Amino acid sequence: AATDGAAMRVVLQRALRAAVRVEGRTVCQADGPCVVALIGIGPEDDARDAAWAADRAVHAKLWQGPDCKDWRSSAADGARPVVLVSQFTLFAKFKGRRPDFSGAMAPARARELFDAVVAAARAAVNAAPPPPDGGPRAQVLQGEFGAMMALELVNDGPVTIVLDSPPRPGGAPGPAQKIPALVQGGAGPARALMGGERGAARAPAAVTSDVVSVRLVVGPAEGTADLAPPGECVRLELRPLTKS
Repeated sequence: AATDGAAMRVVLQRALRAAVRVEGRTVCQADGPCVVALIGIGPEDDARDAAWAADRAVHAKLWQGPDCKDWRSSAADGARPVVLVSQFTLFAKFKGRRPDFSGAMAPARARELFDAVVAAARAAVNAAPPPPDGGPRAQVLQGEFGAMMALELVNDGPVTIVLDSPPRPGGAPGPAQKIPALVQGGAGPARALMGGERGAARAPAAVTSDVVSVRLVVGPAEGTADLAPPGECVRLELRPLTKS
């Protein structure tokens, strides 16, 4: 990540299955629960950002744990495949109605860093404790860099999380997003749904509205609420903070 706030961008999606195809040929395929990570590489990213992205993809706790509590198990914990796909369009900025991708790293070096993300993810899987059932570890699958890919997935939830790598020491942090608490049912204590190390996440550059609304549906019920028991809907409004 650059000191001016630029960052490697990762979009994590919890999926029931996923596949990447190029011209009808299957490049990789996950037939069960997996995490799909879209990787956008910025012009000043380096191996540290690659390691960070790999760690998030492999260790993000997106599933229930053995105790049936949400957000307790990662791809590595459950031997779930990790599907990595390069995605320079995550750095799109619009000039009028046409997207401009000059904010992404040039392809030749970006290929090297994407390969570094893949290698770091495989190293992270191998370094993690083996699955409790003694089965194989999580697979790390990858799309085809630079190809026109057809990415097929069934998003589970849906769960989609946008992350930017941390700024370098001494760099200017990006604008923060203040996120309301998400309560886990009943009268239990509120738990903040947060991004970043201290509960603040930088706003993605592609977000152009003042407010981003995200609806997380836990069950079949409709409607919105700030405090909801299981089965109801909670709307989280993310508003980038402005400097005074």
